[in-house]
Amino acid sequence: MIRHGQEIALIRYLTAATLFVLVVAATGLYTNDSMLRLVMSVLLAALTYLAWHQGYTKWALVYAVGIIVFNPVFLLPLSSAMWLLLEVVLALIVLALAVSITDGYVKGARFERYIIALFPQSQY
Repeated sequence: MIRHGQEIALIRYLTAATLFVLVVAATGLYTNDSMLRLVMSVLLAALTYLAWHQGYTKWALVYAVGIIVFNPVFLLPLSSAMWLLLEVVLALIVLALAVSITDGYVKGARFERYIIALFPQSQY
């Protein structure tokens, strides 16, 4: 069982690894597309699990779509410009998730809104 602090650290490490792979793929430093897709699928699967476990179901579904797009078995026939666009968009999504899950202020503000919603203002 992974503790909450370990999940946060794991999300940060996986985000850094995913961004690194996306930068390598976008710049063409490594040209073995099958290996890049396999690594991306594994990283996205781990991020999907962690997002689902943290309660971010919408983000988990977005990552599941990313797994389908970047899977190494069924290749999508897209141009290199379209792949570059997908890699940049996915990098932004991964970064946005990492910030929203691991930022203490965002989580604290979200918790405060939840508590305020539990106790509505008095009408009197």
